Order: sequence, then structure tokens, then C-alpha cells
Amino acid sequence: MECQYCHQDIADKAYQTHLGVCSERPKEAEAALLTDQNVGSHSVAPMLENEGMEVFYPTSDPYFLVSENVIEALKVTEAISRKHPANLLITGRPGGGKTTLAIEFAARFNRPAVVIDFGVLQEPQQLFQTTRLIQGSGDSMLTDVRESGFVKGLETKDCVVVMDEINRPENERVLNVLMPLLDGRRNAWIEDLRRRVYVADNVIFVATLNEGSLFCGITSIDLALRDRFREVFLDYLPVESEAKVLEVKTGIPRIIASSLAEFACAVRNTPVISKKISTRQLLYAAEAYSEGTPLWEAVSTAIGSSNDLGWRQQVLEIFSLNIKDETEYEKWINKPRELRYVQY
Repeated sequence: MECQYCHQDIADKAYQTHLGVCSERPKEAEAALLTDQNVGSHSVAPMLENEGMEVFYPTSDPYFLVSENVIEALKVTEAISRKHPANLLITGRPGGGKTTLAIEFAARFNRPAVVIDFGVLQEPQQLFQTTRLIQGSGDSMLTDVRESGFVKGLETKDCVVVMDEINRPENERVLNVLMPLLDGRRNAWIEDLRRRVYVADNVIFVATLNEGSLFCGITSIDLALRDRFREVFLDYLPVESEAKVLEVKTGIPRIIASSLAEFACAVRNTPVISKKISTRQLLYAAEAYSEGTPLWEAVSTAIGSSNDLGWRQQVLEIFSLNIKDETEYEKWINKPRELRYVQY
């Protein structure tokens, strides 16, 4: 039977269920449909893959700090996108705000955005369509397939399409389908959609990338793909700027924020310590401290890596040398040597 809205051929027994999820169904048809549905239906609650891939207008963070050369690179990228296609690759330190910068870029230029987490993609078709399970299982399973937020984003004028951790898909073929979308063609035939998708005017693709031996589960980015991007490196903030971020975002005293920032800087500047302290970890510690946790305990929890005792000992020794607040230093000196266990 042909759907009266999308004109797809639907099996007779699934026709009424399909009408309930048809993406082409007019809104005014919903009320009539609800009155026609069988109240005793046994269909299950809908489940949607990649449900978070939706176009939105992000709000700017007034306390997001970044170097002037990065700001200049973002301005140039935005200006170039008005003349011809532009793509941006953000690399840098882990936990340093790469994804936040990509979203902030959209917010500062009042652009819509869509964020795609490449780490959850297993097959190329997941990038272009979402699958909704309606009812049943096995051979009798009924599903509804719709275009994904990625397609909505690239077909939305001025949209910033954020491809978060672009080198983390389970299947490398996910990256291959991006090639014609990122170069001058700006279109591609998508077999699963049975149509050609075209990148809208002034769309900017922004990818984030973590790379190096410290990361697992990542895919190498070949030169053909990487060459399609302008690249900007996001480094750690200077001590004063990082302390200011901690103070403003969590409300902790300046002396504590400075202690945390200088501690992280000391770890980062110690060559024999390969795993560094990120801004994200400092924020975890600062938030815990603002809730009443002793500073030493907040840091010990935030840095993690409990299985790497040698690394933890090195890092916490550096931390002890950067505690500026006398009260917190006393708490560190007198911290319990053994854990007490109580009923939770």
C-alpha cells in the first residue's frame, strides 16, 4: 500500500503504524490519526539512533578564553566561507576545549550548529540516516528510517557541522563518504537515501581530533582527508588565564585557582611525565572543592589513573609543592594515611 504522505510502498499490516512516524505527515493529520489508532495496540516505545544529531543555535560562553592567533584563524575561516567552501580541523591537547571551541565558533557568529559524535558511528549509513524501531523483532521487525541530523545540518545554510573526534569511528569507511562533501564538489550520492545531498551555502565543516600514542580506539587520518581542512592547534592556557577560568566558572577563591593552575603547569613542563593534567581535570577538581571537598582529595579524585601508582605519586608530589593556601596545605600534611570505611 502506498503512503499518502511520503508515497513509499508499505506492507498492509504495517500501514497504520507507518503513518504514526511518517516524516512527511502534516501536523494537522496527527489528531485525526490518534483518534483512528487502536487503543489496545502493543507497539513498543520508539527508539532512535543518533537522536542527538539535531540542528540548534548554541549560546556563547562569555568566559571561554583562547589565544589571539586562534581567534584570528576562526575569523579568517568564517570570512572565507562566504567566498568558497571552508573546513576547519581543531587539534590540540586532550581536555583543552576543542569541542567547546567548535560550538563557540558557531555561537559567536550566530550560526546554527549540529554536533556529530563520530565515536558512535559503526557504519557509513549511520551518518546519513536514523533508524527507529517501531515494533516486533527478527524477520517481523518494523522500522522507520529517516534522514539524520548530519544531513539536516549540511543542507542548512550557514550551519557549522561539528564532526567531533573525527578519527574515532569504528569503521574507517565512514571517513571515505566525507571526501566529496569536503572538497569543491560539495555533494554526494547517498545510496541509502536514494538521492544526492548538496551542501548548502556557507556551511562550515569543523572537525576535532585527538591523536597520538596516548589514545586508543582511534583511526589514522590520511593526507587526502586532512588536506581538505585548514588546521588550528589549541594549546593549554597560560597559568593566569587558566586560573581565571577556574575562578569564574566554579567560584573558588583565587588562591586555590592559582594553586591548581600552577600545579597543572608544573606537570605539563616535566618531560618525564608523559600524561599531562588537562583543563577539564582542573575543572573537575575545582567543582569538587567548591562543594566542600578538601583540595587534596578533590585533586586526587580528578586526576584518576588509580592503577598507575607511579604516575599518581609523581603528580601528587608536584601538587603538594604548589599548594599556596596554608589551611589546605595543613589538610594535605595531615591527610589520613588509611581509608576509613563507613556504611553508605
